[in-house]
Amino acid sequence: MSESEQISQYFVADAGGNEIRMPRKSRILLSGAIMIFILLLFVGWTSWLAINNLFWSERSLVPVVSSVLWLMIVGICVFSIISDQGVKRAAVCILGVFSLDHFIDISGNDFSDRLVGYGFRCFGSRFYFDRVPLDRVTLITWSTGQTSFHAGRDMDDWHVAIWYKPTPPQKSRVPFGRRSEEDLFILDLWGPKMRIAEFGKCIVELMIAANHSLVQGKDDCSFVYSNSRDEEASNKGDSSDA
Repeated sequence: MSESEQISQYFVADAGGNEIRMPRKSRILLSGAIMIFILLLFVGWTSWLAINNLFWSERSLVPVVSSVLWLMIVGICVFSIISDQGVKRAAVCILGVFSLDHFIDISGNDFSDRLVGYGFRCFGSRFYFDRVPLDRVTLITWSTGQTSFHAGRDMDDWHVAIWYKPTPPQKSRVPFGRRSEEDLFILDLWGPKMRIAEFGKCIVELMIAANHSLVQGKDDCSFVYSNSRDEEASNKGDSSDA
């Protein structure tokens, strides 16, 4: 495969076929930047007012208590973000909003050392939102999002999710215990089913080319690691024998 090759109607493969570029529209960048700017401006301004009330108010109980409560809320939110993701990852997530050059790639020479990563380019460098060992990936799916769920019809908000087994095992971020032994990251590319299904199949082909065995799952919107399917079948057989 050449250094840059059109692999489908929507997507381009780079880096000798080990990377798929994810096109993002400039309006998405603009809307994300405006949202972050407004959020930071609001939090910064209200926090400054709260600090001002604490030091220069007339010691009235209401502004002092409300200022303390607001600063506590801001502090708890900042602490939870840092404790859950770390300073570096939180900064990367914010920086990623300002990049149009997102990608998913596979790096490493030996199979046991290969990593599948979801990231972006900015200031001439590569940054990653998520990066996990390729041999820990168990499932690739694409489905509709919350907008379709609440509207009760397809709202063209399809997206791709990559499921994997964390190493070392850790508390899953998956809600309500669904597939609680696994974790996932969702790729920030949303659109109609035809386009996202094509993107999902490109990712599947990328992993298969890297010798990660994936087969179609219960429907045409999921591909499962073949060993995972064998393990599930074996577990079902053991439980039925018991």
